Amino acid sequence: MSRRALQRLMRDRRGVSAVEFALIAPVMIGLYFAMTEFSQGFMAQKRMNHVAAVVGDLVGQVNTLTTSDLDGILDVGDLVMAPYPVDTLKLRVSSVIRQNDVYTVQWSRGSNWSGADAPIVPDGLISNGQTVIVSEIKYTYVSAVNFSDGVNLSHTAYNLPRDTAPVTLTP
Repeated sequence: MSRRALQRLMRDRRGVSAVEFALIAPVMIGLYFAMTEFSQGFMAQKRMNHVAAVVGDLVGQVNTLTTSDLDGILDVGDLVMAPYPVDTLKLRVSSVIRQNDVYTVQWSRGSNWSGADAPIVPDGLISNGQTVIVSEIKYTYVSAVNFSDGVNLSHTAYNLPRDTAPVTLTP
């Protein structure tokens, strides 16, 4: 190649934009999909937190519940989580009373929940003689593009009964 042809080729700027686009496009597309996945996971976590708050609030609105009423309230979690899949949704609601600085579980019921461990109530949340409704939720968020086996999310909500009397559960 002659020296003149080489100089003319070096001054030619046609196609520079296409080369720059080819270098930047994969990075920008990857960032777009990463932000989309992050947003979906964040929204799943927000819905999961909302489920715990709603279930605890619904339970705290009444003085007496039957087990079928409580099962219906627990089913609300599936509706609030829509459009996210609920096959990995685990939910438990418990009534905990504090007497003589000892926390005692009055009743507990779960949906897709395994394990008999008692819910944890932070010290100082309630005083002696008071009860608190503890709503616990666990959820495994699985990405739509299956980047991983899923992200385990959990949340605990604490609600005081609307009335000062404890919420009782009857069969």
